[in-house]
This record gives sequence, C-alpha cells and structure tokens, in this order.
Amino acid sequence: SWSVSGTLPGSTQTERWQTNQAVTGLATTAGTFEFIYYHQYSVSVSYSVVGGGTPAAPSLQYSYFGGSKSAELTTSPQDLWVDRGPYSVTATLGGSTQQERWNAPTASGTVSVPGTIVVTYYHQYYLEVSGGEISSQWYNSGDIASVTVPRVFARSGGEGFRTTAYALDQQLITVSPAAEDITLSILMDRPHTLVLGAVRQYEVALDQGAVRALNSITAPTIAGDEYWYDSG
Repeated sequence: SWSVSGTLPGSTQTERWQTNQAVTGLATTAGTFEFIYYHQYSVSVSYSVVGGGTPAAPSLQYSYFGGSKSAELTTSPQDLWVDRGPYSVTATLGGSTQQERWNAPTASGTVSVPGTIVVTYYHQYYLEVSGGEISSQWYNSGDIASVTVPRVFARSGGEGFRTTAYALDQQLITVSPAAEDITLSILMDRPHTLVLGAVRQYEVALDQGAVRALNSITAPTIAGDEYWYDSG
C-alpha cells in the first residue's frame, strides 16, 4: 500500500495547497504517479442590494481544482475554497428590464489572498433621451439626474439647431430663445423619457467689407447670437 499527503505542509486554515486525486492506493504493477496540487484560498462570499427591490440572486463563477464551478450567492456570507485566479459574478440580476435593473459596477476580479468578496448591486432606472445630443443613461434609484439641455447644438458649416421645446414623460414645455442652457433636475424614482424638440438654424456670415458697410440687419433669433436665424 502507498499514501501521500492530500494537503501540503505550509497550508493554513485560509490558504492551502490541495490535490483532489486519490492519495492512497495499492501497488500491483510498476508505474508512475503524478500529483497536482492547487494553490487555494478560503474566501467569504455574499452580495447586497442598494436601492431596494427583489431581484434574482447572482451566481459566482470560479476555478476549483482547475475546473469551472458555480455557486449561487446569498446575502449571508458563505465560505468557499477557491483556486488562486480570476472569478466573475452575474453583472445584471434576473428581473431586470430595459428600463429598470440591478447592476454591479464590478463583476469580476482575482482571488490572490484569503478574504471577503461582497458584490454590491445598485437598483437603477433608465433616463431615455431622444433628440439633441444628450445620451441616455442609467441612474441609481433615488438619485437626482442633472441634465443640461443646450440652447443650440450641432453647429457646423453655417448650419445648426436651436432647442425649442422638451417633453419630460410627455409633459411638453416650450423653450423661448435664450442665451443660457437649460438645466433639468429629475428624481430617478422610476424610468423617465426626455424628448427634445429643435428647429434648424442658418448663419449669415459677414466678411470684413460687409461688416464695415453694414447699415442694419434683422436681430438674430437669440439676442447677441450673431448672426444665427431660425429656418424661415
């Protein structure tokens, strides 16, 4: 009969070099045995949800004795032996939609020491913006989304646009010609839609001779905005 150590000397309660091969046997023929020991750490894993809601639980993907393994996380810590190396978790939890989600900003990492992994998921709502040059964006539940609506945008080659109105969740607000951009503060307690309305503008460009000879010119649509005019 023969036997070898399943755990190598130098291992502790939180760090070990372990094999999952049979460590005892009976020699009946000549042969060669090769044992592979995996460097492993003990880690405490759990997850938390910020902002409320009841999404599905995430899964942890990690390496265990060189193979891929999965474990469902709970909000209470659970101890696992994990191979030294990378791990990943569910980035967006089940129950999420295109307008509401539970998302983890960091969904992967590397186990290189014993310790604790707590994955934090944030309850988020989507602000969908159409028109203009403002990007749609996710915001944490309860946050105030500060959105700056430009008075003019996309000006190039003598053409551009002026914001004339916006509709927040279908409530229409008309925008008078103004020199300042418009700042909206939106409470993200639910998904919102923001639709921007605009009119095309054209520029009247005067060379130096025209400027010297200028007697009068219609005031621009926005005071002091020389010389941009709404189409028509």
